[in-house]
Amino acid sequence: MQLILCSNKKLMKNILKTASALLIMIVLFGACSKEHKIRKNLSGTWKLTSTTDSIINAALLLGATAQYQFSDCKKKDEPCNGVYTISYNLLGFPISISANYTWIVKDDVLSITPSDSLLAPGSFHIEFIDKKKLTATDVSNASNITTLEEL
Repeated sequence: MQLILCSNKKLMKNILKTASALLIMIVLFGACSKEHKIRKNLSGTWKLTSTTDSIINAALLLGATAQYQFSDCKKKDEPCNGVYTISYNLLGFPISISANYTWIVKDDVLSITPSDSLLAPGSFHIEFIDKKKLTATDVSNASNITTLEEL
């Protein structure tokens, strides 16, 4: 009887060790895959559809459009390229201004670093509503939320 109990204890220990190792692997893989998912799903051109930023929202209400173009980025720890474009009409003439930026995803945060002063730097928590729509919440000001739709 003691041999059976001893054998069951060893079996239980092995099962617990295996389950613990599996759980740790799932957690580690899950953390890495969210950053990869953000990088993969951001690739493409996204139109700004709404924002809680009053200045940008006023420009949108006046007919301006803004787009972020994220290059296809497979580099885990290196910045990738992007282009921000704002378009509007001035006295009936269409005007479009673009600015280059770099972007990187680390610790589930998208950071944008502009190459010039047209675009402000920022860090955002990204939440995909579906494959074609996302919200970006400003890390430094959680009340600043922007919605983008993929073109």
